[in-house]
Amino acid sequence: RVVVSDMTRAQETLDALLKEGLPKGTTTEMFKELREGRPCQPIPPSRNGPYKQKEVDRTKERVDQAFRALFYRADHAQKEHSYDV
Repeated sequence: RVVVSDMTRAQETLDALLKEGLPKGTTTEMFKELREGRPCQPIPPSRNGPYKQKEVDRTKERVDQAFRALFYRADHAQKEHSYDV
């Protein structure tokens, strides 16, 4: 499975992958929540630029939701590897 953002450069990368050919049976999925964002303030905190607290507050929940939706621990009973890109 290939999961891709709706951002232009992510779409361009997907197009390049599709031209090269993906393994048979590979599915693609658009996931708009995967857009760039700031999930937290760096340490020490930034007072300017993309890490302003207002920007972090605006995008944190969406970034966290995307992470929880895509990254998980496999079930202990899983016997085969699974690969998501």
